[in-house]
Amino acid sequence: MREVWLSSEDTGAYGRDLGTDLPTLLRALVAVLPRDGRTMLRVGMTNPPYVLSHLAELGELLGGGREEREGGGGGSGDSQGAPLLPIFRFLHVPVQSGSDAVLGRMRREYSVADFEAVAAAVHAAGATLATDVIVGFPGETADDARATVDLLNKWRPRATHVSKFYPRPGTPAARWERPPAREVAARSRAVAAAVDGLAGAWDHLVGAVRRVWVVDVAADGERLVGHTRDYAQVLLPRRRREGRRGQDAARGRGAEEEGGSAGEACLGASLGDVVDVEITSASRWSVRGRVVKIVLDGDEATAEALRRLERGEGGGGGRGPGGKEERRRAERGGEEAVVPAPRRRAAAAAAAAAAAAAAAAPAAVSGPASPPPPRPETPEAPAAPRARARAGEGEEEAEQEGGRREARAPPPQSGSVRGPRGLALSPPPSSLPSASALFRLFAIAAVAVSFAVAVALRGRAAQERGEIVVSAAAEETLLPLL
Repeated sequence: MREVWLSSEDTGAYGRDLGTDLPTLLRALVAVLPRDGRTMLRVGMTNPPYVLSHLAELGELLGGGREEREGGGGGSGDSQGAPLLPIFRFLHVPVQSGSDAVLGRMRREYSVADFEAVAAAVHAAGATLATDVIVGFPGETADDARATVDLLNKWRPRATHVSKFYPRPGTPAARWERPPAREVAARSRAVAAAVDGLAGAWDHLVGAVRRVWVVDVAADGERLVGHTRDYAQVLLPRRRREGRRGQDAARGRGAEEEGGSAGEACLGASLGDVVDVEITSASRWSVRGRVVKIVLDGDEATAEALRRLERGEGGGGGRGPGGKEERRRAERGGEEAVVPAPRRRAAAAAAAAAAAAAAAAPAAVSGPASPPPPRPETPEAPAAPRARARAGEGEEEAEQEGGRREARAPPPQSGSVRGPRGLALSPPPSSLPSASALFRLFAIAAVAVSFAVAVALRGRAAQERGEIVVSAAAEETLLPLL
């Protein structure tokens, strides 16, 4: 795991109901993250009013390890090469508009000056500022839109998300008069052009060596995506595996054998790597670079994690997947210990239906693990088809149904007794069923179980809503099979 995102509707509001604050939470999280910097923490979005009271502490945490940024080395924040604090220098602070009049109509609890105070603290910490802008809010004028463009040009956020106003049903703004659509489109293009025109956001990285955490695959499916401590998006080529010699070259070892430098010997990166990268070019939204050193090999880290799981050494003191605690739970409750509740309910329904179908079978095998055979039918104990006539059906329909069962009944086995209406009764308990009877029983059981599972899966959605699955359809279909 290379990145942990601390996310909520408004991260800066953490602790307002608990007598604490966001910096306290960040220190507690940093205390349990690996000390070698292999896992970084990213702070989520916050609105300005909730961080104004602790801007200095937040800026100190975001700017921890600034020696890495200023030194231009391989990302060293201490003697081991790890950053002083494993927190990305990145903060998302939405401003929405550069006009206080528009912010007031939006009922935002901050002003443009509040946003600028947070932006100044982020810049002072050497961190990356990201923001959001809404264009075309009801009541917005051309001057308001120009104020938004001026604010963006002043603080030059490295990431800006621009969106048009959308009337959310049930809000007061949904009933307000909006600017003409053509005017809103023109303002949106102007703001987007201002954002795209903030060129040079990452130019300062070109030629420098930065530590990069590789976490994703690029949209082209070929290159990999990593992030610097400033949360710049770095595009890297994949590492080609060419045996042990190629791995050594990719790590910067064996450079003398290859007749080149460590940088020339590099073959790329893999997902999960922590690498030092020389930035070779920059664009508006990302940079490109070449790996000069692999600090942590993601492939080897993954393989080691899998080996630990196989040995039952999962994280959390053996409580993770494959850990001893998981095995103990599985031994106590079988797979049900880890099966989600809807699947457990479906499995229980399937088992109950199968048991009911087995109980309704006209014959059973006598043995130590088998239930006692049913008692022979007599005129006082009518045949099963008549006894199972559904409520509301007439006696005549029940008789016809019984006749159909009789027509499909197999010829009586030796030793069996003919009962009323010519039905073959069950053999005496002492007699053993023939091979054909056993095969028929197994076939009936297989069909019943398969149908019960299908009904249970089909009724899973109804079970999750708390409804009761009616078994009349199952009974109607199973009876002809029996």
